[in-house]
Amino acid sequence: MAIIGLLAAALYVALDPAGRIGRSRDARRYTDVSAILNAILEYTADTTTLPTNVAALNTDVYYVVQNGSNGQVTAETSIPCNETGIRNGVILGSQLVSKYISTIPQDPRITTATSSSQYYIRKTTNDRITIGACEHYQSGSVEVQR
Repeated sequence: MAIIGLLAAALYVALDPAGRIGRSRDARRYTDVSAILNAILEYTADTTTLPTNVAALNTDVYYVVQNGSNGQVTAETSIPCNETGIRNGVILGSQLVSKYISTIPQDPRITTATSSSQYYIRKTTNDRITIGACEHYQSGSVEVQR
């Protein structure tokens, strides 16, 4: 009986499909946030300035990264992804898409096209940029900063 219990536990751990899917999504999120940040950094290297909409961000305020061709929308004082209702953010598509990134990526859980990527951006007082994911499977956060 104990052997069957051990085998069942080992089989569950080995298969754990929900965990595999969650970890796979987190891996994609790391790839996506890195791609967005790299696009911003490449733009900055080429032009010696941050993209206009990023430079205009208030410091230490979170914005949802949005795809689009113009404008910047209202900021939130906490990570806006955790708020209900309208997600406020910054539109990055017009300056980055095509030359620096093929598209603004969207969270792997999003199944239909939307302007919100479910990734956030924050600029610090010394112009360090943080890009992160609104959702994550494991504890901690999915974000990169440079």
